[in-house]
Amino acid sequence: MILIFHFFLRYFVGKNVRAMAIFPFIIVKDKEVKQNVSVINHEKIHWKQQIELLLLFFYIMYFCFYIYYRFKGMNHFNAYMAIPFEKEAYKNQYNISYRKNRPLFAWLKFL
Repeated sequence: MILIFHFFLRYFVGKNVRAMAIFPFIIVKDKEVKQNVSVINHEKIHWKQQIELLLLFFYIMYFCFYIYYRFKGMNHFNAYMAIPFEKEAYKNQYNISYRKNRPLFAWLKFL
């Protein structure tokens, strides 16, 4: 199963993607990324988001946000960075204790 996710990450998601959270897994591109505490924390923040949105709604909303920003004329990278889930995760990825004190639906602050 992990090999399938790794293949998906490497060949379909993009060469610049270092890690991806698909609850309950974190798929990483290589060993260097696996040891990067901030990247793993970023992905664990996505776990929290996924759980509070019952997984399916997270993925639907993530996709809708991305499409919305693309239709607004943003390129791939800027649309990705505009997604509220990513804004929350990037802002707090270096704060290892953030997940312990994170309020429910904290990503709403980034709309």
